[in-house]
Amino acid sequence: MVRNRLFFISRLGYHDSHLRARKEAVEYVEMRNRLESLLDYAEESDESRDPEGDDRESGHYMREFEKIGIRLIQTPNELQGARFTAKGVVRGEQSEELLNMARSTPADSSGIKIISIPNAIEAVKADPDLEISLRLFLKLSEAMRLYTSRFYNQTSFYTKETKIVCREPPDSDLEKEANTEISCFPQEDGSCVDPEEKAPVGMEVNEYTGVMFINNVMEGGETVFLNRIYKPVAQVSPKRGLFTVFEASDRHTVSPSASQRCVILMTFAPEKVKDNPEYRQAMAFLNELDEERVKKLHIDNVKRVEELEKEGVTIVQSGKELQGDERFVADGLMNKGDCQNLVSLLEAGGIEGDGYQGKSSPLSQHEVFTGLTSEKANQSAGIAGDGYKGKPEIVVSKISPHTKHEIFEGLTVGRATQLAHSGELPKDTVQLYLDVSERARLLVENFFNLTRPLYFDFTHLVCRKAITDDKGDEEERSDLSHPVHADNCLLQADGTCLRQFPAYIARDYSAVLYLNGNEDFEGGEFFFAHGNKTEQASVSPKCGRMVGFNAGDFHGVRAVRKGRRCAVAMWYTMDPNTQELARVQAQKKMALGSAVQDRTRERGGAKAGKDEEKGEENGAHHENSDVDDDKIHKHKDHLDQSENTEISEETQKQTDRVTMENEEHEEL
Repeated sequence: MVRNRLFFISRLGYHDSHLRARKEAVEYVEMRNRLESLLDYAEESDESRDPEGDDRESGHYMREFEKIGIRLIQTPNELQGARFTAKGVVRGEQSEELLNMARSTPADSSGIKIISIPNAIEAVKADPDLEISLRLFLKLSEAMRLYTSRFYNQTSFYTKETKIVCREPPDSDLEKEANTEISCFPQEDGSCVDPEEKAPVGMEVNEYTGVMFINNVMEGGETVFLNRIYKPVAQVSPKRGLFTVFEASDRHTVSPSASQRCVILMTFAPEKVKDNPEYRQAMAFLNELDEERVKKLHIDNVKRVEELEKEGVTIVQSGKELQGDERFVADGLMNKGDCQNLVSLLEAGGIEGDGYQGKSSPLSQHEVFTGLTSEKANQSAGIAGDGYKGKPEIVVSKISPHTKHEIFEGLTVGRATQLAHSGELPKDTVQLYLDVSERARLLVENFFNLTRPLYFDFTHLVCRKAITDDKGDEEERSDLSHPVHADNCLLQADGTCLRQFPAYIARDYSAVLYLNGNEDFEGGEFFFAHGNKTEQASVSPKCGRMVGFNAGDFHGVRAVRKGRRCAVAMWYTMDPNTQELARVQAQKKMALGSAVQDRTRERGGAKAGKDEEKGEENGAHHENSDVDDDKIHKHKDHLDQSENTEISEETQKQTDRVTMENEEHEEL
């Protein structure tokens, strides 16, 4: 009925006033709403309720998953069995890290790579950069297990097996032709099932198989479900972030793919005796790595803090003055030139509305999301619906997600690095973005004398610009640029704050590094607040000033009445499993770019020296014949080509990666 209503309004020109629900339908909906309210109250109030087998609890958890973006897209009815498909688990940067783990393992003779948890641990020992890949492997596997257990309403659900499986596409036409002849049905685990086999295929009846797609496949690679006579009845497309779960005894096959197909493959069982200890062993291994970091945390960081103090960084306010235990204000983290460079970075690569996906126009009829591509940056022209392909374009309204009186602009570290590699942003300024935010993290970690290291959860270069009327005068403002809130919990009307989804519960500390002050805007003061939203203490922004605080502290931002207020907003976590992957990858890419440039300079210098040497040789033998001269040039070209082979390969790899990232960004 809801879909029909939307069809009549959007396609046939009807209005809500033309559509009236039947009396019986209205009474039914009202009764249903009352009953749902009673059930919700009973769920929250009855602590003695036994949750086993409770469908309402399952539905509650499904709604919680939807709040963080995990949604069901194919139901058991659509897939014709006890099967489902959901989306929203794997993001682009996560996919890249998992593929790094896959690259560390060679394929077998049939073109299949299988990485178990023990294999992944050994890979980390050989290459510490793969630690984040292992953490993701475990984290996403656990997310899939939890979602599956809630979907099937299983209170006891254990992981029997988990691994990464990658299939390479056929290398030759001969192999492709061989794949078209069905001699067996390829399974997700790399095995093959004979279609003549009469016995049931799969494992025990009460076990389930889960398949999470790590990357997109150009063509083919579907998970195809088969009936008893091996005829297709349903399929799931191999798109990054989708995961499908089905009974382990289900007949299925994997269609040939035109590009690499990587998945996380899991087997679930309700019996604890089948719980695989590999997951706990991997967590123990990662905990050992964390403990090693803790031991040398202060040895390394204290020296760096001393360097900051020598550079003029000073603490100007702390707990007592700011009326809180874990709060401080520091000055001197940046000079005016650096501040202006970061503001110009945002002007060239920022996106209006950036960082608030899911809270703007694509998900609400009352707001408009605007975007700024690099090509339109100089004109500051917003694009309605930018970043949300397929959404209808509507009148552009460049408004902040928090107030209709301001424009919000943002630039993440991931986007900045991507634009730097494509040549649209200066690399040295993007490196400055990474460096100053790292200095801020270091200062927060050491000021609060933390016993565990801090990791970035999210980094955002942002500006808030006041919207003025035609006369240039701002109307009287009673709103806030950012309402009172806490960064890791949900502020309630009674002043309490619930640390639960959809709040960013992993965040432990926060910081804001300002890029300008009252010379550029009016208002915009940061303030700490009580639980009743009244102000405690305020901080006036200026270039190089930073405020650091516990992420659970209430705070807000006063209205920006005139001009534009710019800052780098940072959120930190002590959990290495939730750290900002875009930043990890940005650091790798910037380091790779610097290495390529350095080697290019070295090769260029060597080449210039050889050219000069060859020039002298050619001058000494000027009387030689044209044939000899031609030989010399051919020999020189050969030398140049051989010298640049290594750097060309490296540059090509970098170009391929940037191309892939651009495609992923367009999809996002």
